[in-house]
Amino acid sequence: MIQNVTKTGVLLLAFFAVGFTASAGNASKAKDQSAKLEKALKKFNKTGEVDRCLSTHRIRNIRAPDDRHLIIRYSASVSYLSKLPFRCSGLGFHEAIAYKSFGNRICRSDRFRVISSNRFLGAGCGFGSFEKLKRKPKTQ
Repeated sequence: MIQNVTKTGVLLLAFFAVGFTASAGNASKAKDQSAKLEKALKKFNKTGEVDRCLSTHRIRNIRAPDDRHLIIRYSASVSYLSKLPFRCSGLGFHEAIAYKSFGNRICRSDRFRVISSNRFLGAGCGFGSFEKLKRKPKTQ
Protein backbone atom coordinates (compact mmCIF):
# COMPACT_ATOMS: atom_id res chain seq x y z
CA MET A 1 0.00 0.00 0.00
CA ILE A 2 2.79 2.45 0.80
CA GLN A 3 4.46 1.73 -2.56
CA ASN A 4 1.28 2.68 -4.44
CA VAL A 5 1.06 5.98 -2.58
CA THR A 6 4.72 6.71 -3.29
CA LYS A 7 4.35 5.89 -6.99
CA THR A 8 1.26 8.08 -7.19
CA GLY A 9 3.12 10.92 -5.43
CA VAL A 10 6.01 10.67 -7.89
CA LEU A 11 3.61 10.56 -10.82
CA LEU A 12 1.83 13.69 -9.59
CA LEU A 13 5.18 15.39 -9.10
CA ALA A 14 6.17 14.45 -12.66
CA PHE A 15 2.90 15.93 -14.02
CA PHE A 16 3.48 19.06 -11.95
CA ALA A 17 7.05 19.39 -13.26
CA VAL A 18 5.93 18.96 -16.88
CA GLY A 19 3.13 21.50 -16.39
CA PHE A 20 5.54 23.97 -14.78
CA THR A 21 8.02 23.61 -17.64
CA ALA A 22 5.23 24.18 -20.21
CA SER A 23 4.07 27.27 -18.28
CA ALA A 24 7.61 28.66 -18.24
CA GLY A 25 7.88 28.06 -22.00
CA ASN A 26 4.55 29.81 -22.60
CA ALA A 27 5.68 32.77 -20.46
CA SER A 28 8.87 33.03 -22.52
CA LYS A 29 6.90 32.88 -25.79
CA ALA A 30 4.47 35.55 -24.53
CA LYS A 31 7.43 37.79 -23.62
CA ASP A 32 8.95 37.33 -27.10
CA GLN A 33 5.63 38.13 -28.79
CA SER A 34 5.13 41.17 -26.57
CA ALA A 35 8.58 42.44 -27.62
CA LYS A 36 7.69 41.92 -31.31
CA LEU A 37 4.49 43.92 -30.88
CA GLU A 38 6.29 46.74 -29.06
CA LYS A 39 8.90 46.89 -31.83
CA ALA A 40 6.20 47.01 -34.54
CA LEU A 41 4.27 49.77 -32.72
CA LYS A 42 7.33 52.00 -32.12
CA LYS A 43 6.82 53.49 -35.59
CA PHE A 44 3.29 54.69 -34.75
CA ASN A 45 1.30 56.97 -32.48
CA LYS A 46 -2.08 55.68 -31.34
CA THR A 47 -4.83 58.17 -32.16
CA GLY A 48 -7.52 56.74 -29.89
CA GLU A 49 -9.91 56.54 -32.86
CA VAL A 50 -11.55 53.12 -33.17
CA ASP A 51 -13.51 51.84 -36.17
CA ARG A 52 -15.76 48.79 -36.44
CA CYS A 53 -15.06 48.24 -40.15
CA LEU A 54 -12.38 49.01 -42.75
CA SER A 55 -12.67 49.33 -46.52
CA THR A 56 -10.76 46.50 -48.21
CA HIS A 57 -9.98 48.77 -51.20
CA ARG A 58 -7.60 50.82 -49.07
CA ILE A 59 -5.70 47.93 -47.45
CA ARG A 60 -2.10 47.82 -48.70
CA ASN A 61 -0.82 44.97 -46.50
CA ILE A 62 -1.46 43.16 -43.24
CA ARG A 63 1.27 42.14 -40.79
CA ALA A 64 0.98 39.90 -37.74
CA PRO A 65 3.59 40.73 -35.10
CA ASP A 66 2.15 38.02 -32.81
CA ASP A 67 -0.80 35.68 -32.35
CA ARG A 68 -3.10 38.40 -30.91
CA HIS A 69 -2.59 41.45 -33.16
CA LEU A 70 -2.74 42.53 -36.79
CA ILE A 71 -1.30 45.76 -38.18
CA ILE A 72 -3.23 46.77 -41.30
CA ARG A 73 -1.52 49.36 -43.50
CA TYR A 74 -3.85 51.77 -45.29
CA SER A 75 -1.35 54.30 -46.60
CA ALA A 76 2.19 55.48 -45.95
CA SER A 77 1.03 57.39 -42.87
CA VAL A 78 -2.07 55.53 -41.64
CA SER A 79 -2.38 51.98 -40.30
CA TYR A 80 -4.81 50.20 -38.01
CA LEU A 81 -4.17 47.88 -35.09
CA SER A 82 -6.63 45.04 -34.62
CA LYS A 83 -6.39 43.32 -31.23
CA LEU A 84 -7.99 39.93 -31.76
CA PRO A 85 -10.57 38.78 -29.22
CA PHE A 86 -8.69 35.46 -28.83
CA ARG A 87 -5.21 34.15 -29.55
CA CYS A 88 -4.95 32.95 -33.16
CA SER A 89 -2.67 29.92 -33.23
CA GLY A 90 0.20 30.20 -35.71
CA LEU A 91 -0.61 33.74 -36.82
CA GLY A 92 2.61 35.37 -35.59
CA PHE A 93 4.70 32.59 -37.11
CA HIS A 94 3.07 32.29 -40.55
CA GLU A 95 2.04 35.96 -40.85
CA ALA A 96 -0.35 35.30 -43.73
CA ILE A 97 -4.14 35.31 -43.68
CA ALA A 98 -7.07 34.79 -46.03
CA TYR A 99 -10.38 36.57 -45.54
CA LYS A 100 -13.63 37.07 -47.40
CA SER A 101 -15.07 40.54 -47.47
CA PHE A 102 -18.75 41.29 -47.62
CA GLY A 103 -19.60 44.63 -49.20
CA ASN A 104 -15.90 45.45 -49.74
CA ARG A 105 -15.13 45.81 -46.06
CA ILE A 106 -13.91 43.82 -43.11
CA CYS A 107 -15.52 44.34 -39.72
CA ARG A 108 -14.91 43.48 -36.11
CA SER A 109 -15.70 39.81 -35.56
CA ASP A 110 -15.50 38.94 -39.29
CA ARG A 111 -13.54 35.72 -39.69
CA PHE A 112 -10.20 35.01 -41.36
CA ARG A 113 -7.94 31.96 -41.70
CA VAL A 114 -4.20 31.63 -41.13
CA ILE A 115 -2.31 30.40 -44.20
CA SER A 116 0.63 28.15 -43.34
CA SER A 117 3.95 28.28 -45.18
CA ASN A 118 2.91 25.22 -47.21
CA ARG A 119 -0.26 27.10 -48.22
CA PHE A 120 -2.71 25.08 -46.10
CA LEU A 121 -5.53 26.92 -44.36
CA GLY A 122 -5.02 26.79 -40.63
CA ALA A 123 -6.81 28.26 -37.65
CA GLY A 124 -10.00 30.28 -38.11
CA CYS A 125 -9.95 33.53 -36.13
CA GLY A 126 -11.89 36.78 -35.79
CA PHE A 127 -10.84 40.39 -36.28
CA GLY A 128 -11.02 42.76 -33.32
CA SER A 129 -11.92 46.46 -33.53
CA PHE A 130 -9.56 48.62 -35.55
CA GLU A 131 -7.57 51.30 -33.73
CA LYS A 132 -6.17 54.00 -35.99
CA LEU A 133 -2.40 54.51 -35.92
CA LYS A 134 -0.44 57.43 -37.41
CA ARG A 135 3.14 56.83 -38.52
CA LYS A 136 5.66 58.87 -36.54
CA PRO A 137 7.74 61.29 -38.62
CA LYS A 138 11.24 60.05 -39.42
CA THR A 139 13.92 61.72 -37.33
CA GLN A 140 17.05 63.02 -39.01
